[in-house]
Amino acid sequence: MIEMVVVISIIGLMSVVAVPKYRKALERVRASQAFYYLSHFQAAQERYYAYSGEYARHFDQLDGLLNLPVDFEITSFNSTTWQRNWRMVLKRKGSSHGYGFYRLVWTQDGFESYSSNIPNQIMPHGLTRENLQRAKEHNDSFR
Repeated sequence: MIEMVVVISIIGLMSVVAVPKYRKALERVRASQAFYYLSHFQAAQERYYAYSGEYARHFDQLDGLLNLPVDFEITSFNSTTWQRNWRMVLKRKGSSHGYGFYRLVWTQDGFESYSSNIPNQIMPHGLTRENLQRAKEHNDSFR
């Protein structure tokens, strides 16, 4: 009987440690899917721009577009001028295991970290806003 209590206690302790890590990993995967979708969307927009001289205003104008990740919704897709820029906002819908309804903002230049509110701990591949901002500044210095 004592062995059974010890085994159950060990299993309980392991689940207290494992479940939060599992949920974090699962949410990081979902965020990675959204990042992948947005980067693929950006590439499709660039192909359209190269062909027509402006960015696509409608999704059906883009070739090879992926399905939107099921855990996200598009809350905004707009532009101040389709000849120069566009902006898309994806919002996490449903349960995000304690990370809230975060949003990802993407433009023709890529991830817009200062407008997005995704928690750093679930950024894909351990990215942080600071690293992304440094990379963007580095790339902008070559333009």
